[in-house]
Amino acid sequence: MKSVHPSSPSFQPGRHLEVLDEPVHDAQRDAERIASPAVCTECGAVYGDGHWSWTSPPSHALQMRCPACRRIAEGRPAAHVTISGQFAQEHADEVMQLVRDVEHREKTAHALRRIMAIEPSGDEIEVSTTDVRLAHDICNALQDAYDGKLNVDYDEGERLLRVKWVT
Repeated sequence: MKSVHPSSPSFQPGRHLEVLDEPVHDAQRDAERIASPAVCTECGAVYGDGHWSWTSPPSHALQMRCPACRRIAEGRPAAHVTISGQFAQEHADEVMQLVRDVEHREKTAHALRRIMAIEPSGDEIEVSTTDVRLAHDICNALQDAYDGKLNVDYDEGERLLRVKWVT
C-alpha cells in the first residue's frame, strides 16, 4: 500500500514576487472607505468606481489627500529598490531612464504608483516607491534589459518590500 504524504509548498523559481499575490498591501488604504467621488488636493487624482485615476473630477467631489500623496508626505514608502553593481554604476543614466520610463507608464495607468525618491548612496541607488507593484515592474524591466540578480525581502510587520538588484 502506498503511503500518502501531505504535499508541502515549494518555491518555484521564476520572475515573480510571491509576496505580491497577497490581496492586502497597504493597511492605510484598506483601513478607510473613501466616499466616491473624491479628488486629491495634492496631485489631482480622482477616486471613483473603487480606484484612483487621472480623470476630471466632478464639481461635488470630496477634497482629500490620496494614499500615494499621504505616503509621500509621511515619508512611508511601500517599497525600496536598491540598484547596485559595476554595470549599474557605469550606465547609471541609462538605468535611471529605464526606471523613470517604467514609472511614467505605470503612473499613467495607475495613479497611485509613483516614485517617491531616487537617492544615490555610494555605489548604490535607492528608489523608493508608493506601491509594491511599481517596484516589481521596475525590477522586471531591469531584469529584462540587463539581467542581473534579484534579492527580495518583504517585512510583514512593516508591510515594506525591499528589493536589491545587482549586476
